[in-house]
Amino acid sequence: QARISWNTDARSDSAVWLGTVSPVDASSTPTVARNSMVKNHKITMTGLAPNTTYYAAIRSRDNNDNMGMSKEISFKTKALANKPPRIVNIDGPVTLSVDENRTWTVNAVDPENGTLEYAVDWGDTVGLLKTQSLVEKPFVQTAEFSHSYAAPGNYLITFVVRDNAGQIVSTSTPVTVATSSEVTMATE
Repeated sequence: QARISWNTDARSDSAVWLGTVSPVDASSTPTVARNSMVKNHKITMTGLAPNTTYYAAIRSRDNNDNMGMSKEISFKTKALANKPPRIVNIDGPVTLSVDENRTWTVNAVDPENGTLEYAVDWGDTVGLLKTQSLVEKPFVQTAEFSHSYAAPGNYLITFVVRDNAGQIVSTSTPVTVATSSEVTMATE
C-alpha cells in the first residue's frame, strides 16, 4: 500500500489517478475519489503490486469549482521479503545393508516458486556433498539421491535445500547400516 497526502489552501475534494504507465490518464475516472471537503488530504492506495513503479496525478476542486491539478509523481513499492524454502518430507529407508544402494526422495517448497538446489551429506565421508539443481519450477519440487554405505554403523544423513536468494534450510534423518548377515538374522 501507499499513502498519498497533500494540502490545499481551501476546502476541496480529493481525486487520485494511479497507473503503472506514464503518463497517467487523468481524463478517465479517478482511481480514488473523495467528495469530503478538506484542506489536508490523505488517500491510502491498497492492493498494489510489490516492487512496482506507480505514477499518480492528483486533483482537488473547491465549492466554487476552482480546481488544482498536480504534476505527475511516481513512487516504487517495496519488494516482498523472500521467505526461505521448506522441506516438506524425506522418504527413504531407515535401515539397509552394507553395499546396498538405496534411494532417498526429498520434497521441498519454495514460497516464491523459484528453482531450488539440493545437497546431501551422507555422514560417512567428510565433505561429500552432492548437488542437484532443478530447472522446472513446480510448487513442490522433488530430488532423489542414491547411496550405499561401505561399513556398518549408525549414520546421520543431512539434506540441504537452497533457494535462488541463497536462503538455506536443512533436516537430518538417521540410518542404520548392518552387515548382510545381521539383516538375515534379524529377518529369520
